[in-house]
Amino acid sequence: AFLDEARRTLAQAERTLAAARSAVSGRRTLRLAFVDSTINILLPRILQAFRHQHGALDFQLQEDTTAGQLEALREDRIDAGLIVLPVDRQPGLYTHLLVDGDMRVALPEGHRLARHARLRLEQLAGEPWLLFPRHYGPGMHDLIVAACAAAGFVPEVVQEARQMQTIAGLVAGGIGVALVPSLLQPLRPPGVTFRPLQGRRARIPYRLALAYRTPSELIERFRETAQAIAAAPAFRMA
Repeated sequence: AFLDEARRTLAQAERTLAAARSAVSGRRTLRLAFVDSTINILLPRILQAFRHQHGALDFQLQEDTTAGQLEALREDRIDAGLIVLPVDRQPGLYTHLLVDGDMRVALPEGHRLARHARLRLEQLAGEPWLLFPRHYGPGMHDLIVAACAAAGFVPEVVQEARQMQTIAGLVAGGIGVALVPSLLQPLRPPGVTFRPLQGRRARIPYRLALAYRTPSELIERFRETAQAIAAAPAFRMA
């Protein structure tokens, strides 16, 4: 506990020094982390819009898992993060929903199930699965496993990968099937066929949120921009 407090104190001191330097130079810095499913579409549009609206700003960007971002927020190593809900309730943690999407079935191109326009989750029983390790995103991981259990099976995980885009690549390689965020579908990764779920367990939510611990005018402006971009039709039904 003492070591954690010392690290937080050091991080806050470094942040204060960086803020002072920014004030002298007329620039501001936002330390922002993000999950990899936002990289190709959502995040670039948010960054573009924010810089267009608010001018001089330096972003310190880093890709990280939801669990990693929550730890970085606790230790004051980042100012805000784009995380995947649900997460355990934590004192002092603010979350604002950006995208309320769902998970889609990702199949290797030419897979026998690809002839169906929609799939029931139980049709994936017995298939080799790709999934991310639970400690990287326990909330989303548990939703997937619980949905499979409700459908009467335990997913046979043959390969784990931390990033959703890596999982999509492994699907394309024929390693197995997976559930991936609908945010990835517009990217149309080669070799992957996407199908929505149908039936009683037709929706497994994929909810992306902005998370932070220390409110500020800068973060509030970033939140407004992020929510405005995420409200566009391309993301509203993602």
